[in-house]
Order: sequence, then structure tokens, then C-alpha cells
Amino acid sequence: MPTSLHRGRTSRALSALLIASLATRASGATLTGVVRSNLGVGVANANIDAIDQCTGSNIFIATDLAASDGSFSIGVPNGTYDLHFIPPAGSTLSAGDRQEFVVTGNAALGTISLSPGALVSGTLLTPTLGPATGMGLKFIDAVTGHRVFLTKSTTDVAGHWSVRVPAGSWNIDFRPPSGSAFADGERTGLVVGASDIAGLSDALKNGFVVTGHVQNSALNPLSEVDLSAFNKCTGDEVPNAHDNTDAAGNFSLVMPAGTFTFTIDPPYCVASEATRVVDVVVSGPLNLGTFTLRNAVMVSGIVHNPDGSPMVDARVKFFDVSLAGPPRQGTVRDHTNAAGAFAIAVPAGTYDINIEPPVGSTARVLHLSSMGITVTTNLGTLTTLAGVAISSHVQGPGAVPLGNVNINVVDHLTGVAQHLTHDATDANGNYRVVVAPGTYDVQYAPPLCDALVPASIDSVVIASTTTLATANLVTGIHLTGTVTDASQVPVSGGELDVFPAGSTHQLFTPGALTAANGSYDVLLVPGKYDIHYLPAAGSRLRPRSVSYPLESTSAALSPVVLSPGLLLSGNVRDANTLAALAGVRIEVYPVHNSAPLLTANNQSSAAGSFSFPIDSGRWDLRYVPSPGTNYAAAWRTGVLVSADLALTMQSLAPTSTAVAPPVASALELAPPEPNPARGEVRFQFRAAHGAAQLSVWDVSGRRVAALWNGPATAPTGVRWDTRSSNGRPVPPGIYFVRLSDSTGGTRMRRVTVMP
Repeated sequence: MPTSLHRGRTSRALSALLIASLATRASGATLTGVVRSNLGVGVANANIDAIDQCTGSNIFIATDLAASDGSFSIGVPNGTYDLHFIPPAGSTLSAGDRQEFVVTGNAALGTISLSPGALVSGTLLTPTLGPATGMGLKFIDAVTGHRVFLTKSTTDVAGHWSVRVPAGSWNIDFRPPSGSAFADGERTGLVVGASDIAGLSDALKNGFVVTGHVQNSALNPLSEVDLSAFNKCTGDEVPNAHDNTDAAGNFSLVMPAGTFTFTIDPPYCVASEATRVVDVVVSGPLNLGTFTLRNAVMVSGIVHNPDGSPMVDARVKFFDVSLAGPPRQGTVRDHTNAAGAFAIAVPAGTYDINIEPPVGSTARVLHLSSMGITVTTNLGTLTTLAGVAISSHVQGPGAVPLGNVNINVVDHLTGVAQHLTHDATDANGNYRVVVAPGTYDVQYAPPLCDALVPASIDSVVIASTTTLATANLVTGIHLTGTVTDASQVPVSGGELDVFPAGSTHQLFTPGALTAANGSYDVLLVPGKYDIHYLPAAGSRLRPRSVSYPLESTSAALSPVVLSPGLLLSGNVRDANTLAALAGVRIEVYPVHNSAPLLTANNQSSAAGSFSFPIDSGRWDLRYVPSPGTNYAAAWRTGVLVSADLALTMQSLAPTSTAVAPPVASALELAPPEPNPARGEVRFQFRAAHGAAQLSVWDVSGRRVAALWNGPATAPTGVRWDTRSSNGRPVPPGIYFVRLSDSTGGTRMRRVTVMP
């Protein structure tokens, strides 16, 4: 999500840095260097401060001023510090810093160069427009998110302030003192050049006090825990002056009204997890309760670009697969450093891990599935794969650019969402994401506060860098209602699928779910719709379809009542190997009728099992394999359902080809060589019509690698190194290579990968 304000202590630390912080701090070291202007002149009386990242404290330094030639020599304990170099009063230079400097012994810092700064001044007011006295100022680089340290950063009795700031684009955080009833004010995107800037006027905001307590797994209070809040509507971080816990583990923030995601990040040297809490509504004073941070272990590794060079500033995200969602695990210091290395503390567990390349990279997100983390773990060197960029512009009514619009890219054939980074529009309404070549549906999900209808562009062929047409989102109409069972108990977690009346094309409606009280709110354009109400997985309730004309005003539907059904369960396996088949859809038809029964949650799991409710009666069942697999659909006819029914195992037979191409000679896919294969396998193919797509799928119907996307009118050869899209070797077993073209034709071959 786009972020306009970031914490000043954003870190790129490694395990060694944490270990250094945890090491004995009794021993000391001497740091030497010289502070000079950009012209090379020594800065006499420059002040040197050392902020201990373990405690957040400004440590005492006996001799903290530079000599007349700018040289300095200071003594500090071993540890990790942010070092600030502040020119004397009256200087035209701006302050400088050296962040996350690890001290394990005497060190020479070399030359610290301070840049000239423009004088930026203004007045800060209270929400009632009185002078805001004694307020702090924090300048954050709008591009990098790093804080610049100022020579004078508080307002006087008249609310005036004046500071030296280097050239750049800055976000300013106006910070009330502790105990103030005001929330922070902010000014974003202030461009500073060589000339002074005067006459700025800003005001603080009214707010509500948000309190809470943070402790470790031993129930001891944690101090210096950093709290950050991100506005759900804009995606921006909300500035807050007093966002650290005190010695008793308590915090007290003053927040504007809104809906926020809070991150709770432990201090640098504490081996506890970070955590997150989402969808916090602030509309008055609020106590968030107690957060108990679990013990954490270190996960480290090195990330490389596709060409083998270190990937700098990649972000590493963890998702807990043991929980529904799965929800993202809170982390701190989750970016790679200049060597491409990272070290992140997380609780023991099983995680999906995304390695997200930095802005501007042409590498794809590297996805690691179900990584078990129980002890300190080194993931080794992780090499990302090259991709192609999709970019465009999103705007609303009046051609106003839309920020914080979430971008989804979904495989058109399988419906699998691609792993993306930087997947929200910036403040100018622009986005750029990187994917493997393929055919996709590109989806636009604006924040709810915009009241705009989500949109989708379907069947977009991406073979090279592509700029899509501008997406124009329109104001929507609220369709609201509730869903209950026959006893008037609310149905929560249900899904609403929306179709234009009489159509089988499902509209993109993210967030079309029932709340805990059974209510829903879907934004649509005027029209007539068929709405399928689908209960959550595991429910015995039957889905229901309702047709409704939506006029030009918001509409509330009558309550929809779902009735219970009878559970139909079973298992689907490969006819030859008896391997479980995932993603097989079980369609239910009235006997001798071509219109299927409306069902929900009717696909087989990773274990090949299924269980969903249907009505009593006699039915014909059709087992439809996942797209891209070379299994033939199978029928089971005349199934009588008068009570819960567990079916015997259903097997699906593999075929040499999936769907025959429209023209017999349009697609040619030769047998793989060698087969079985160990380490590498070669494919020869040709596609007479349009771009060819060659991909590898496992027996559960998941695409594991994309080998080719582009013209192949002449015989074409590719090699597969038996690695998946995340760069890791695939497990031994049976895989299917699928060749398709723009006409819808498909060819399939089976290949066995040996250990």
C-alpha cells in the first residue's frame, strides 16, 4: 500500500546486528571521524548524538562536540546506534545521520558530509486555530521514508518554527507533547529546493485517546515497543508523536477518527514477535487491551536478482498458514540490506513466505510455501525469477486519480491469484506489477470509503511489458440485506456471487461477504442481477439464487433465508496411482436435465476429499478436473440422496491430451526428452495460431512453472530445469506439461521427475 509517512527507525538489520545488540554492553569503544561541509570545510562544534536502538535512549557522551577542524572522538558502549550529526546554531548546513551502526570495537567513521539546507519556516495552530506551542517537528523523506534530523525542531510560544532542511520532497509530522489532547498534524509532499520557504501554515487535528499494554510471553511489560497505525482508506501511516510503550509497557496515542491497521513492533534487541491488528475502528476513546508477544526465532537468508546480483531493499513477508486467511505475521526489519541479506524474528510455526522485489525491479515475487520454522533457520540463497511488468492508471469520476486501489492479477484459466508486490495505486493513480507471461484477469478493488464499484479486465494476454488502458471506476449503488437460516440465526462468512441477469459471467465483487450479524453491502452499477448466496465451507445450509433489479438508488433486499441440506461427501483420486486429486469440481444435475443444481464449496481438497450439502432426490454427478490437468471428466449417474451420503472413491483417468484443439495441426507438442527426467527435460512444440503458452502442472492441478509465452509458429525448443516458479527443485513425481494457444486449443504431455 502507498505510505506517505514512515517510522524514522525503519531497519535493514541482519542476525549479526541483533546478536551485537544482545552481546554484553559493558565493554566500550571509541568512534572517530570528521564532520565536514559539502565543500570539505570542517564543521566546528557539530553535536554528535547516539540513539541506542535497543532502548531508544540518547546515550550520554562525555565529549560530544566536534573540534575546530570538525574531527571528533566519542566513547560509546558496544551496541547498535543511530548516530546524529547536528551543525551548530546559525549554520546553513542541515543535520546528517548514520543509521544502524553496529559497535563491537573501536571504529573510524571517516568523513561525515553535511549538505546545505534551505530555511523552511511556518506556523502551527491548534484545531481551534490558536498557536500550538512546544510542538515537535519531524521531516520524513517522501521517497525513501527516512527521517532527516533537524537543528531545531519545536515551535515557539507563537507556534512559529524554522528549520534547515536539505533539498528533496518531504512529509512533515507535527507532533504534540505527551499528554496533549491533540492528534498529530501533517503536511505531505513539500518540495524543498535551494531557496528558503516561509509562510507555511498548518494545524493539529482533534483526536481520541487509544491506550493499551504490551508484554512478553513471560507476562513482563515491554518498554520501547513501537506502535504504528495505517489508515485503511488511504493506506497511509498516521503520524503519532508518542508511539512507544513506557517502562510499564503501556501506550497512549491520540488518533483521529477512522479505521486502522495497527502494528506492534518490539524494540531492536528483544527476541519477541511483532504483531498486527486490523480493522480497528476509532470513533471515541478506545482501549486495545493487552498484547502478549510470543518468543521468536530468527529466519535469515540472502536474496538475489535473476542475474545473480544481490537484491537490495526486497521485503520479506510471512503468512501463518495455520490460521484462516492466512493472516500476515507482524515483522520488523523485514527488508534486505546492500548484500541482499535479511534476518527476521518470527514465532515458531508454518509460514508461506513472500520475497517482494523493490520498486522498479523486473523480478517476480518469490513465494515459498508452507515453510516450517521451529528453530533459528537460514533459508540460504534465494534467487528470484524474471517477469514482465503490467502498468496502468486508475481514475474515478471527473478523471480524478485514485490512490490505494488494490490490484489483483488472476490466472484466467485457473483463477489462481498471482503473488504481487506494490499492488496498490500510488497517490497519482498509477501502478506497476510484475508477473510471469500468461493470460490474466486484472482486477481493481478501490477502498470502501471511495464508494466506487470494483472493476475487472478479463483475458489479458501478457507476453511482454504491457501498459493497459486507463481504468475508469464509477460511483456505485449500495445493495444491502441480511442472510439467516430458517431459525432466524444470522449466517456469517457467507459469500455473494453476482452475475448480470441471465449471464454466467461472474462480476468482480471483493468483500461481498456476510458479516457476523448476517448483513452484507455490495456496490454495483444500476442493472438487473442474479445473486447467489453461498454459505461458508462446512455449513449444512444450501445456497440460494435471487434475481433483483437495481435502480438508481441504494436498495435493501428482504432477508434471504437459507435452508439446511443433506451432506454429500466423497474422495477423488488418480485412476492409476490413487494420488489425491485437488480442485476437482463436483457438479450436481437433476436426472436427464442439463441445468446443474446450485451448490457451494463443491471442490475437492488437497486430500482429494469433498463434502457439501444438496437437496434430497436422485442426481447425476459430474466430476470436472481442475483446468490444465490431463484428466477426463467422469459421470456417476442415478445417485439417490435421502440422507447424508458418503460416496465410494471416484477415480479419474489421465488422458494423453486434454481438450482437442480446434484445428488438428494447430498445436504440436512432442514427447518430453528424456522421460523419466532427472535435472533437466527438453520440449519441442509448435503453435500455428497466436501466442503459445507452455506450462508445467502437478497432479493436484497447481501450475508449478511457466516455460514459454509468445509466438511459436516454427518448431520451438525449451528446457525445464525441474524447478518451480520459486526457484526450488520440484519433488519427484508425475507432472503434466500443457501447451495452449489463443484459439483455446490445448495439448498435454506427462513427464516423470526422478529424485
